Amino acid sequence: MHFTPALLDAAKAAQGITSDYRLCRVLGVTDHALYTYRRGRTPDDERGLKLAEMAGLDGSWVLVNLSAERAKDPAQRAAYITAATILAAAHPARTVDILSRLNREVELPKSESVNGSKGPFLAPVGAGSTRYTS
Repeated sequence: MHFTPALLDAAKAAQGITSDYRLCRVLGVTDHALYTYRRGRTPDDERGLKLAEMAGLDGSWVLVNLSAERAKDPAQRAAYITAATILAAAHPARTVDILSRLNREVELPKSESVNGSKGPFLAPVGAGSTRYTS
């Protein structure tokens, strides 16, 4: 899975941050930590929630996806992905399909999909977002 890099990119885009260097300063992590996030390590839940807020995403959805990424057992990973899909479908009018590069083909019921897209989706928690500066 490659959820974490997509989450990092979503947070950067939502905040108008153009470099990973700036993102690591805003997150309060080292350059090396951000480098490892891009290469397979997942951030802890505290950083996950901050990234969710920065990106304007539902925190519970982000934490479930991070748990799926951390899961070693395929059955556990599948359960987390199912939970993430259900959480995304709970807010169909506020979803943004920016995770298509994850190659997760989870079919949502037609009435719950956005523009006929396949999920899961990053689900914004509200109109507008908070910009972070350090």
